[in-house]
Amino acid sequence: MKRLALISSVTVFAFAQTPTRHGTFSFSAATVTTDGAVRHLFGGVVIESEGFRLKADNVDYNDDTGELVTHGDAHITLK
Repeated sequence: MKRLALISSVTVFAFAQTPTRHGTFSFSAATVTTDGAVRHLFGGVVIESEGFRLKADNVDYNDDTGELVTHGDAHITLK
C-alpha cells in the first residue's frame, strides 16, 4: 500500500520598526523568537536602517549591545 505524506508549513512574516539605543531599524523574517535581549531571526531576514540593508539566511540581534551575528549566506549593502 502506498502512502501519501503531505507536508504543510506556515510562514509567519514579522516586520517591525524597532527603536533601539543603537538607532532605528526595520526587520522582516519568516520567524522571530526572543531569548532575553537576543532576537533570533530565521528565514529570508532583511534588516534596514538609514545606513545599510542586510539580507541573510538567519540573524541573531542583541538589543543590549547592538551586535548582529549572521548565520548562512549574508549580504550587506551600504546606503
